[in-house]
Amino acid sequence: MIKDGPLGKVVNSLPYYGSNGGCVSSNAYVQELLLNAYKKFVFAQNTISATMVDNPIDLLKITPVHNMRDQRIGQLTSISGYDNHEESIFKIIDGNRRNEIRRAQKHNVTVIEDNSQIDFIRLAHQNEMKKNN
Repeated sequence: MIKDGPLGKVVNSLPYYGSNGGCVSSNAYVQELLLNAYKKFVFAQNTISATMVDNPIDLLKITPVHNMRDQRIGQLTSISGYDNHEESIFKIIDGNRRNEIRRAQKHNVTVIEDNSQIDFIRLAHQNEMKKNN
């Protein structure tokens, strides 16, 4: 995606499923070709900024040419200075999400981290990409 802003053109890689983008391939040569094409596109547009969000299921981890790196593990909401953190957070959450959270609490829903299915997610994404291209 390219946008012409007040200071110049900005390029942003379009993430899939709203979270991560980047060049994905199980073949290092193909991934290098994709990154080189992205680099040529960015330079040809005379951009002031280009952002590529890494893909967590990228097994090759080939790094594009860059002069700045920003690493984030999530979006955080500051709760400092609030006596009742839960109530303060609920005030800034959309009403439908609040209802979903309350419903989950009522039914004792728990959230755990389980990374054992990363290969399945990678393969499912690759299969979807093949079907859509």
